[in-house]
Formats: sequence, structure tokens, C-alpha cells
Amino acid sequence: MNKTHFVGLLGLGTALLSACSSTGDTGDSGNAGLLALLSTSDEPPGDSCPGGGKKLDYGVDENRNGKLDRSEIEGTQYVCSGVGTTGPVGPDGSQGPAGATGPTGATGATGATGAAGTKGDIGSGATAKCNEGPIGANGATGDNGATGDNGATGDNGATGATGATGATGVTGATGVTGAIGTTGYSTLISKSVLAAGAICIAGGTTIDVGLDNGDGGGTARNGTLESGEIDQTSHVCASSTCLKSGSVTSSLSGTVGVGAAMSVAWDGTNYWFVSGGGPSGNRLVSTDASLGNVTNYAPGIDFRSVFTKGDGVAPVYASTYWSQTILRATGAGAFTADIERSTLGDIQIGIAWDDDKGEFIGRLAGTVYRWDASGAALPNVTLLSAATGYGVVACNTGYLTFDSTTNVVREHDKVTGAVRATVTLTGAKLPYANRLSIANHKIWIASNAGAWAAFDALQ
Repeated sequence: MNKTHFVGLLGLGTALLSACSSTGDTGDSGNAGLLALLSTSDEPPGDSCPGGGKKLDYGVDENRNGKLDRSEIEGTQYVCSGVGTTGPVGPDGSQGPAGATGPTGATGATGATGAAGTKGDIGSGATAKCNEGPIGANGATGDNGATGDNGATGDNGATGATGATGATGVTGATGVTGAIGTTGYSTLISKSVLAAGAICIAGGTTIDVGLDNGDGGGTARNGTLESGEIDQTSHVCASSTCLKSGSVTSSLSGTVGVGAAMSVAWDGTNYWFVSGGGPSGNRLVSTDASLGNVTNYAPGIDFRSVFTKGDGVAPVYASTYWSQTILRATGAGAFTADIERSTLGDIQIGIAWDDDKGEFIGRLAGTVYRWDASGAALPNVTLLSAATGYGVVACNTGYLTFDSTTNVVREHDKVTGAVRATVTLTGAKLPYANRLSIANHKIWIASNAGAWAAFDALQ
């Protein structure tokens, strides 16, 4: 199932809440497969959180639009800054939706038409009889007498009475009652401690939410949120920024590889440096943690980036020039196609992995392109005050970019794109298209000639 991730501020504790556990009224069987969602927002200092924190609303996505609407909120908890306490158990969920009404019975037959009224008598007209002239004397025939007037027409007979209305037909039988709707599942929420690492530099809280429906081999309605039942995961970090303040100097440096240096990744044992400029020659170099034991590889790839899904977690992944394919390392210097991104973004773009959200990212100037773990495109994020170029990495709830004109790393909010923290990398080289990497908990910058420098600029 799809998983969604969010990050906010710190709070600790564990709680289980339930909702939506009623039996539907009569009607057709209800739809199954709804997901539980979690929405986080800032909570100002007050009764709920004396020092401020995060407000967590949760509920079932009844209209299946992928977001938690106000009418779908079943309960609320708070994750407060500092040492938090477990919130009270939320109220029972609202009654499940009523089943559809059974069909209306058939309409009864129309009653017979009443008999016609008796026809009125025909009026009688008296016609005057014409007088005949007197009998003339024998001899010449006399003139005929004038024709008499016609008699008056008789009156029409009275209209017959309207026949009686027929009786109403019998009402049809009531339709069959629909099946009882499916019983809803409880919504569960669980909070646990998140150790310091790639997701939250200073640690924090992991918040999981889902339906107690037995997904993923779990047991339905057992009151425990099991791993397969989790619909959404959020992380609340102890620190709102992952950057140190002020300025830092490099703690590790060296010339590795050839020109057109692109990026570096750390798999927990070795650093992997890559360069572009064409597929021929040594474009991949591995070293140990101190940049010793250098090994060169010529995999025939024109790289634009290398990265891991979690700093220090093998395997290594790579993106290449003018390609939507993400490669995965299968051995030293060997790669295979892993997933295909649905869109290119830009032919020079270098891809990185966002541990917090579980998605791929890439940048061109002020636009961060995003793809989910399967390669499907997600909405872009517009960055404010970002330098030109392609470099971007994710850290906690922010995106990091580098400006070689000032040697400043900016941390941008992942939602608004606003700059919320900066750090200056003293003595950083001029990288190709302002690219940067995070490897072994350090920010790495390289000159175009392959002179790399690492800075301990992360919290």
C-alpha cells in the first residue's frame, strides 16, 4: 500500500485511538478499503502545549481524495516541544454510513373508468303547416300559394351526469430490505521514539496511523496497530533545522577522480565518487573513510549523481545524463536499471533521495522536481532565493542548496520553499553547477577538477 510521510517538531509518547466502529443501517454492502490519514500543523504555546509543538488530526479518508478534510477528523493529539505527555484517549468514532434504501414497490393498476351518463332526450320542433290556396274554378289553374315559414328549432337536451371515478388500485408490495452494511474498522495511532539519524539529525518521534483492518497479514480488530496496517507515517524532529550556524571549515579533503566532479555517496564502508563529461574513462572511484585505498572504475556511464537511500546504507544508486532511469549498484563498478522516472526534469539534473518523504528529488534553479519511490511524478516545490544550478539534497524537513558566489548553504522549507537557516563553508571550491552531497554526515563540495572537501556543517 502507499505510505505517506511528514516531518514537524518534537514530541514523545504512545497512544491508541479508535473511531468508525459502528454497524451501518440497512442497505447495500458498504465499500471497503478506506485509508486512515494524519494531518500535522503548528500548535502555538497554550493549554495544549505550554511551549508550542505540533497538532495531529487523524481520521478516515471517507471521500477518497487523499487528504484529511475537516469533516473527516475523528480525533486530535498534540506533540509538544520539550518533554511531552501522552494525550487522552480520543472519543469513539462517528456511526458508519447508512446502507442504501431498498427499491420502491411497483405502482398498483389504474381503476376501471366509470359508466357514461344517460343521453338526454332530443328536443321536438313544431313545424307550422302551410295553408293551401282555395280550389279554383274549373278553368285556368290558379297561382300556387306562398311557401310557409319553417318552424323553430327545438332546444338541446340536458347533458348527462359525469360517471363515478374508478377505485384506486392496490399499493405494490414493499421491496426487499438491503443487506447490512460492513462493520467499520477502528482508526489507530501510535507514537514511538525516533533515534538520531538521516531522517531526524537530532532524533524525534515517529507517528504511525492506520485502520485496524488486518492488512499485511495482521489481525483485524485486535486493538494493535501492526506494521501491515500502517497507512501513513510522520516524523516529528527534535530540531527544526539540520544546519549548524555561522561558518565551518573543511574537515577532510583530497583530489579524487577526474574533471566534471558530480557527487559522492557513503555506503557505510566506502565513499563512491562520480564524474560526468562522457561515458569513457574512469568515471567511478571508491575510497575508504580517510580517502585512502583508491580504486578506479570505468563502467561506461556518464554520471550526474550517486546516492544511497539513507546515509551509510548500501546499495548505491545513480542517475545519468539525459536519462529517466535510476541505476542500482550490483557490485564494484557494476550497475543495473532499477526504476524509470515518469518525467525527465532536465537533461543535466542530478537525482538524490529524500529519506524523510521516501521519494526522489532533483533541482533546476528554483524548482525542486519530485518522484515517488516507483518513479511517478509528484508536485514540484518552488524554492525562494535559490542559486542557479542543479545541486539539491534533503535533510530533515528541508532541502539544501549551495551558492558558490557566497559559499553559503541554504536550508529551504520543503513546503513553502522559504530559507530558514544558512551556514557558510569557508574555503569551499567552485563546484560544477552548484552541486553538493551529504555523505557520512558531512556536506561535500568539489571543484570541477575533482578537488573534494567535506564540512561538518550538520547538527
